[in-house]
Amino acid sequence: MPLTLLDLSEAKRATLAPAEVLPATRTLTPNNMQAVLSGAGAGFGGFAAAKPGRLTADWSRVPRAADQILRMDLRFLRARAREQQINSPIASKFQQMLRTNLVGPHGIRIAFKIEKQRIHGSDTLDDNTNDALKKAWRKWQRKEFCTIHGKYTWNDVCRMAADGIGRDGEIIVRKIYVPKSQNPFGFTLQLIQADQLDDNFNRIGSPKQNQVRMGVEVDRYQKPLAYHLFEGNPYETGYGAADRVPVPAGQIYHFYIPRFIGQTRGYPLLAPVMYDLRMLDGYFEAELVAARSGAMMVGAIESQEGSQGYAGDGETQDGATRLDVENGMLIQLPRGSTLKNVSPEHPTAAFNPFVERSLRLVASGLGVAYHELGNDLAGVNYSSGRLGVLEERDYFMELQNLMIDAICRPVYEDWLRASLLNGALDLSFDPDRYADPDAIEFIPKRWPWVDPLKDSQASVADVQNGFNTHAAILHSHGKDWRDVYKQIAAERAYADELGIQLGTDIRGDALSEVNDGPPEEEGEPGTDSKPAKEQPAAPPAKKKPKK
Repeated sequence: MPLTLLDLSEAKRATLAPAEVLPATRTLTPNNMQAVLSGAGAGFGGFAAAKPGRLTADWSRVPRAADQILRMDLRFLRARAREQQINSPIASKFQQMLRTNLVGPHGIRIAFKIEKQRIHGSDTLDDNTNDALKKAWRKWQRKEFCTIHGKYTWNDVCRMAADGIGRDGEIIVRKIYVPKSQNPFGFTLQLIQADQLDDNFNRIGSPKQNQVRMGVEVDRYQKPLAYHLFEGNPYETGYGAADRVPVPAGQIYHFYIPRFIGQTRGYPLLAPVMYDLRMLDGYFEAELVAARSGAMMVGAIESQEGSQGYAGDGETQDGATRLDVENGMLIQLPRGSTLKNVSPEHPTAAFNPFVERSLRLVASGLGVAYHELGNDLAGVNYSSGRLGVLEERDYFMELQNLMIDAICRPVYEDWLRASLLNGALDLSFDPDRYADPDAIEFIPKRWPWVDPLKDSQASVADVQNGFNTHAAILHSHGKDWRDVYKQIAAERAYADELGIQLGTDIRGDALSEVNDGPPEEEGEPGTDSKPAKEQPAAPPAKKKPKK
């Protein structure tokens, strides 16, 4: 088939019509920015999301910095997020998921792996030092030592941190050094509400004074220098304090989720879905009131024209007659009146699909699985349940790492120095060795899968084929393999002392749980039966002669 060449000479000579000529490039200034932006969408090409129009008239077109947005909206976001946590079941469930998945029932633990000096070219753990650190750290976690007022344990502090980033967007913790007579470690914490960091205090930087962004004093590189805090919550009537004092940044642990470059304060994780939750709560209320009203109305009495009608027990707001009906009551209607049943129309058939679709969008905005947020396990099996929580757990592990870097590790390092200086730790003053990232491992909560048997079988296969290690698998379960090995050794030694046979150990060389006795010499390993003796072969049957 011959090819036909297109003549593009006319297209090459074509010029833009006057209405399609793009505006000349101009320098953006505060005075002409809106005019330039409003004319940028005229003509062809460009992004559809950037074009002006009737349907996008209320869509923002002027970029704003993160701190500029937070300066205007942060107070309203916090107020509405707190109201949502109190009144919205979905928001309350999300806050519960944060506490449960970021901290869990046992908190974020530390595995101490301090090593001794090298002996003959190999490293060995310094068990005495590790045990001393573990014992002292666990003791300090008690509420009488951890917090200045003696109300919260270390796990409570971590749970409040998880709760705070969801509701307030941030949590502020202040470290306080106290006398040894008051606290043997000389170190304690004070939880500070986000409201006490004055978001209305802003100052432009100059050569003579530092810049202040929503209560946080920063240098030219936006490094925090001081936090300007109220001495009490300014929103507590009768208890708040209007005096503001600057606190050095070295005394503050500030935990929030950074979303934008240059962001100084955090905003609630509920922010992307609060508007939808508000509307959804209103829809729930309307359907609930309509359904209740419909269920309370048994029927209606219709009277013919000219009849006396039924006097009833009162009148409604619109003048209709109301009749209160009780159990076991017989009513004699007047002549000319008819009783008609009323069938409730609420909730409608579209209620469940609409709510489910809305909650799926809310779950996407919060980064969690829909069946977890909505407690909807219908149609969830092993495969779908596993796929549904994979991304959610990655998100929670990301938040766990942020919490460890912002609060857990700095608190441990400051506690370590204070404990060494105050003699609470009977160790040589070597904080760099005891705080080495390779020697200190934080172990947050980990989760079992939907079908633990299948995952255990897969882990066994990975170890046997060299694809994984005991340490990695135990770490995925939130455990330290050294602690597990020590516990196994202690249990085996105690069982041997009592003469108890246990099942197969991790090396696979113990007896089976099915057979507690020694294997037979002639039988199979781990069985208690001998192979059957060979029986002499039967003589072949004689064939009958053919007739």
